[in-house]
Amino acid sequence: MNRLFCACVAVAFVFIACGNPPPPDKAPPLSSRVELAAGDVWLDTGEDRQRLITGAMLPQDASISVGEGARALIRLGSGTGVFLRGGTVAQVRGGEIALRAGEIWADVPKDEEEMAVFKAGDVTVTASDVGLDIAMKPDGVTIYVARGLAVVESPGGRTEVQSGERAAIVKKGEPIVEPVSFWEDWTGGMADRELLAGMGAKASGQIYGIDRDRPGSPPKELQITFQSVNIFIRDGIAHTTVDQRFFNPASAPVEGWYWFTVPQGASVERFAWEVNGVLVDGEMIERKQAAATYEAAVRARTFDPALLEWVDGRTFRARIYPVPATGEKRVVLSYTELLPLADGVYRYVYPMGGGDEVRIQEFSLKVDLGDEGEQMDISTLQDARVEKDGTEVSMRRSGFVPRSDFLLEMRLKEEVDPLRVMRFESGKEEADYVMLRYSPEAEWNKQKEIPGDVVVVLDTSAGGDDSDRQVRADAVEAILRALSDKDHFAVVAADLTPRVLYPAKGLALAQEKHVSAAVEMLSEVSSSGATDLGAMFGVALELVHEAQQPAVVYVGDGLATVGETSSDELTERFRRSLGDSKARFFTIAVGADANTPLLKRLAGVGGGTDFRVDSAEQTVQEALRFVGMLKTPTITDLEIEIGSGMDQLFSTVAGKVSEGQEIVLLGRTHHALPDEIKVTGRLGDKPFEKIYKTEVKKGDEYGYIPSIWARLYLERMMGEGLDERRGSIIALGLSYGLMTPFTSFLVLENEQAYMLQGIKRRNRFHRWSALDSADTGVKVASREAVGFPLFLFGCSEMSPGDAMAKQEAVSMEMDESPGRLSGSPAPAPPTASATAAPEAEEAESMRAMDKPGDIGKDYAPKKSAKRKAAPRGGMDRLDDLLGGSINGKKSGS
Repeated sequence: MNRLFCACVAVAFVFIACGNPPPPDKAPPLSSRVELAAGDVWLDTGEDRQRLITGAMLPQDASISVGEGARALIRLGSGTGVFLRGGTVAQVRGGEIALRAGEIWADVPKDEEEMAVFKAGDVTVTASDVGLDIAMKPDGVTIYVARGLAVVESPGGRTEVQSGERAAIVKKGEPIVEPVSFWEDWTGGMADRELLAGMGAKASGQIYGIDRDRPGSPPKELQITFQSVNIFIRDGIAHTTVDQRFFNPASAPVEGWYWFTVPQGASVERFAWEVNGVLVDGEMIERKQAAATYEAAVRARTFDPALLEWVDGRTFRARIYPVPATGEKRVVLSYTELLPLADGVYRYVYPMGGGDEVRIQEFSLKVDLGDEGEQMDISTLQDARVEKDGTEVSMRRSGFVPRSDFLLEMRLKEEVDPLRVMRFESGKEEADYVMLRYSPEAEWNKQKEIPGDVVVVLDTSAGGDDSDRQVRADAVEAILRALSDKDHFAVVAADLTPRVLYPAKGLALAQEKHVSAAVEMLSEVSSSGATDLGAMFGVALELVHEAQQPAVVYVGDGLATVGETSSDELTERFRRSLGDSKARFFTIAVGADANTPLLKRLAGVGGGTDFRVDSAEQTVQEALRFVGMLKTPTITDLEIEIGSGMDQLFSTVAGKVSEGQEIVLLGRTHHALPDEIKVTGRLGDKPFEKIYKTEVKKGDEYGYIPSIWARLYLERMMGEGLDERRGSIIALGLSYGLMTPFTSFLVLENEQAYMLQGIKRRNRFHRWSALDSADTGVKVASREAVGFPLFLFGCSEMSPGDAMAKQEAVSMEMDESPGRLSGSPAPAPPTASATAAPEAEEAESMRAMDKPGDIGKDYAPKKSAKRKAAPRGGMDRLDDLLGGSINGKKSGS
């Protein structure tokens, strides 16, 4: 018996030592994400209360309380959106919501496998593909269904509630159902629209097929047969590579039109596609040259080209030819983003939920955290696993329909310095690149909520069409209704002469009677033809000059026609008007022709954030985003003394920083940094001051810094006016491998094809890891070094300055207008009629290059009456370093 026992032990030992490794650990699950938090929104852990801010991730079992006058919007792992009213207390357990007090509005997507479950006391509501309101009142529970059908169960019985009906349950009685002719919409209009429409990017990508040989044939969405997502995270920098295969079921080859939207603040730095089993990397060249080369290759059909074009800074469009009949094509795209460090936590989101339903036959996702992962407490989705001692996170699914984003929270086990400085030496006689990252050391949770004092400026000029003007008015109304009754507001009309619409003097309390009166005044305002933006600044700022944490928000297109009209003139006028004011300045760009770069620049100077609204679907969400920022505790009068030897210094914030934000400074210098760095400001009514010893980290691992610096430089130049800076923008894109409004990625069949076209290959790739090539199983035709893009740090044959000067001269010789790059909803298929003949084909290509938004408007896929199409053109501009559509009509306007 003992011998048998020993033999079993020996066999077990051999199996453990030599056989399959033990299964990976399951990470602490995350169930949902806070899309919006305005006012006092708290997570109750049982031990303490943590203030929730926009972007926070929630554990599998979370208790949320929303203060009076506050609002919160969360997205569950099932894709369900839940909007919580002020005074609400709710428990989130996985995909189930238990309402303890208050009221919620829920938008539940269609799910063939699982129903959404809501509980309110003894009442249970199950539903799918529905929009409904659930309220707990002193005498019982009410359920109102605005769209779809819900099943309501109580101790007294079970019933179905259909669209336009309300069920009332008194105590534990039977549900009483009756039709409702009028329902008080406390959501400010959100119940009339898709709750999460346009809330974020969708990085899954979509591709449509067009038969160029059959003009007029309808486009067909191609199936995603395979998608592999590889994420490489080091020191708060995330490199994401998306590898997809698309299948064409048709009997003829088609041209693929591929759309991809990246997260806020990310930039695309690699595009490749597979030709004859070889993955060929694209080359960055001037936009018009790239389009002409692509069209010539398609017409000649001598080799297989692909072209990736800028749409609006977050959305990119590719054309690839051909996708073979009953065959597959493979596309690879990489982007890079900064992950802010807030309270010792990094949060990564791979946005793949929302929008149209997409089924992926084989899906895999892998996060490489390296040795840093061992020093983190990792939380992620229920389906994901933590492997290799915390250095890797993986997720695999088959027949996968993404309904929510992939979430990853990385909490550092040890405290890190709140101020970190990295320096990269170019290796030539050029200035070094310096990056400073600062997470303010502030006791945010101890800050009392300060009532919001805000001036809402509505652009009442005649710019844009009737729909744009209506969206502007809707956005202003949504802002006013999102305020609590303790907040104060004023409404200013901005056209030829700015004037206060409401109230007659000072600021009004944001109570229903005042909000309704202001909305009525807005409806009576007629549009005039001209806009003096510069004159608006002083009028608006004067109204809040004595407030403790004031704000001004401009809603319009940013097109100045009188007074100061250029970007530089308006920025300088704004700086003078702002002076030492504590007010933050926000902008909400409305319409495809909005001068988003200018509005982004003004918001940056004013220490605020720029937002974008392209359709009525987004007005309430963006209004809530703004109110969330308005009510978030903020350090004002912020200054960071980094020394006088910095050149071309750019910052992600200017003078103000809110809870959850991280300040990033990037510059170039030939000099040593000071021994100490001083940070000063004001938090609430108290001075804020910190002094840090300068500890500079150096090495090749910081080779990403030049690219991030270039992105901020690009943002600055775009805000200064595209016409004047066109050549410099092109040179910056070529030198740093950066997508811009005037550069595109062109992929040809092989290296010989590039040589025949006279396109020089630049060595811009640096092997950060083996993720780009080791898992692909095919040969990669690219530069000498392959892998994640190196954000060109001195690898080119000429310096960035020389390249800019040379390209500026070339650009001046070209003497062509950049055209309008619209910010309209982008992902929509083209028509085959655009490819009827070579001449029409090239003309359409040029038109599409200058007006990609027009394609989205003309050929948007039809939706059912139940759910409107959610725009997927990168509409959310929060903290987006490169966001914005471009207006080429006039410089700076």
